[in-house]
Amino acid sequence: MTKYNIAPNMVCHITSDLSGLVFFSTQDFSTSCIQFDLSPYRDCRLADGQIDLHRFNLACKVDEAISELKRQLLKYNFLTEQL
Repeated sequence: MTKYNIAPNMVCHITSDLSGLVFFSTQDFSTSCIQFDLSPYRDCRLADGQIDLHRFNLACKVDEAISELKRQLLKYNFLTEQL
């Protein structure tokens, strides 16, 4: 089973209004904001704002839109795969 992680040089938070993801690079201190309506997936946001990758991956299995988001996050190295 493939496991997904936040890239080692990134910190990820889901905005409090569930309108997207914010990635902060600990390498170059840049910030990337990705707009995506996460309101149907509010359980993917932990109390401290971090993403619950286990629940995120479960949502990806049943919803093509969030699955496409995951593919884009992998493509642009916000997420990494671990086999």
